[in-house]
Amino acid sequence: MMAIWASAPLKHHDALAIDKVPGFVKALRAHDAEPATKLSLEWMILCASRQNEVRFAAWDEIDMANRTWTIPAERMKAKVEHVVPLTERCMAILSEAKPLNQGNAGLIFEGNKGRPMSENTHANLAKSVAGDDSLTAHGFRSTFWCIFWGMVASLWSRIESRNWHGPTCSCGAAHFYWQFCSDGLSRWKPTRSDRL
Repeated sequence: MMAIWASAPLKHHDALAIDKVPGFVKALRAHDAEPATKLSLEWMILCASRQNEVRFAAWDEIDMANRTWTIPAERMKAKVEHVVPLTERCMAILSEAKPLNQGNAGLIFEGNKGRPMSENTHANLAKSVAGDDSLTAHGFRSTFWCIFWGMVASLWSRIESRNWHGPTCSCGAAHFYWQFCSDGLSRWKPTRSDRL
């Protein structure tokens, strides 16, 4: 039986090669853009977030004690609340962003007059830093997932060799999920800050 609906071709956002990310972040920090704009793009890269998740990120979504950022369901594409573990650099970005706030809207990364940044802010900055008009800010999610799934293959193999669970076993999947919830993002260090 023939399909009634034809699928539209899938178009992915252009992404930066993994080995170019440290240089990009270093150049981002040295760029002459507004400090809040630079911090917000670096935050987006570190947290593998979408632009609207970052543009409207608010201080009351941050749990400093547990080092997490809880994105409400209404701002998530899947409409499900999402908790992001925060790395050391993310915590430092928060400290740097706080003095820049005008305090009008409770936003972490404010645009002009305390308003949210525009939709094109991150994309334009990414292109300017890279000197490449084809690069998109959203493409960093693709770069992140290339690294993440490389970790997945390695970690899954280690977990299963210790626990003797098959790949379709829900118990094995639970071990796998919680391991990544606890430290998946902490290994994503695009700046290689320990070497800079």
